[in-house]
Amino acid sequence: MKRPVVDEQLCIGCASCFLVCPVDAMDVYIVARVTDACIGCGRCEWVCPCGAITMVESEKKSEDPD
Repeated sequence: MKRPVVDEQLCIGCASCFLVCPVDAMDVYIVARVTDACIGCGRCEWVCPCGAITMVESEKKSEDPD
């Protein structure tokens, strides 16, 4: 699954990503941050006016062999 990564140097805190997120996975306070609620839809990347959000393949969580 892909997840958004926010470049905090480019983010202007406009909240466009917050407004289009269908599951409220974006938190905007000064700059955008992604929460665990993200479903990987990519709407935030598409709407970001400054190109601060990039969708990247997330690492799969490994199971402990206990």
